[in-house]
Amino acid sequence: QIPSNDSNYLSALELAGDILVELGRYSEALNQYRLVAGKRPLNLENLELYLKIARLYERAGSFQYAFDLYQRLYYLSPDHPEIAKKIRELKMKVKR
Repeated sequence: QIPSNDSNYLSALELAGDILVELGRYSEALNQYRLVAGKRPLNLENLELYLKIARLYERAGSFQYAFDLYQRLYYLSPDHPEIAKKIRELKMKVKR
C-alpha cells in the first residue's frame, strides 16, 4: 500500500495494472491504467501507458475507443510500428 501523496503512487498503480494484465484481469487493469492516465498527459513520455490502454480497449471489443486512441498516439509517434498497424487493422472493425 502506497499513500496517494507518495511520489511513487502513479507508478505503483501502473505496475498494479501490469500485474492484473498478467493475471488476465483486463477490466481491472484498464481501470488502474485509466486512473494513472487521468494524472499523466498524453505525450511521448507516457506513450507506453496509453498504448496499454488502447490494447485493452481493443481486447474488450471497444474498437472505436481503441481506434481513436491509436490515432491520437499516431500523431505523437508516427514511426511507431505497432500504432500504424493497429490503425489499419481497426479501420475495418469500426464504422465511420
